[in-house]
Amino acid sequence: MKASLRFEVLKRDRFTCCYCGKTGGETLLEVDHVVPKSAGGKDAIDNLLTACLECNRGKGSRLLMEGRSPLVSEETIAALRDRLAWAKEYDVLRKAEEALVNGYICEAFRAWMHTFGGEEKDGRLTVPEWAPNFPHEGYLRGAIRKYGIEETIEAIRITGNRFNGNFGTSMHQGGALPYFLATLRNRAERGEGVA
Repeated sequence: MKASLRFEVLKRDRFTCCYCGKTGGETLLEVDHVVPKSAGGKDAIDNLLTACLECNRGKGSRLLMEGRSPLVSEETIAALRDRLAWAKEYDVLRKAEEALVNGYICEAFRAWMHTFGGEEKDGRLTVPEWAPNFPHEGYLRGAIRKYGIEETIEAIRITGNRFNGNFGTSMHQGGALPYFLATLRNRAERGEGVA
């Protein structure tokens, strides 16, 4: 299971065991498969929940309804069903947010390309050969999530103005990306911009 998925489950469940209610401050927390992998359960967010070490070891690879006595009370099962329904809704919202951010990343790439001499033909972006400092998707994703798309594009514009068309020289090749990131941070610290 990916660490990012594990963290999303812990965050969704507010770092609290879904079986007994203990929190991460009280015990070690793990991520449990509601339908165990041995029974065909998948590493999907709607099949995962937060469990303390003790509850997870007690449940083992059984389904919740297996055994001579119920592993948890009817109230806990009802609460678990509510959490699973909420998890599905959370996953839909997370995917929608991800699609929105991906669209913003394309918008920021276009702004960078147009600012620094790239071209767009037939909907495809062409990266200038001189651009070793073209921003990695991760930089743009982080900038957009932290500062917003408008502020990210404004920082790209400011960076373009700073280098005043001297993008091809070796002196400026490595400077545009750090300048862009510093512009975002500085504007946020000064309370400028929209974010």
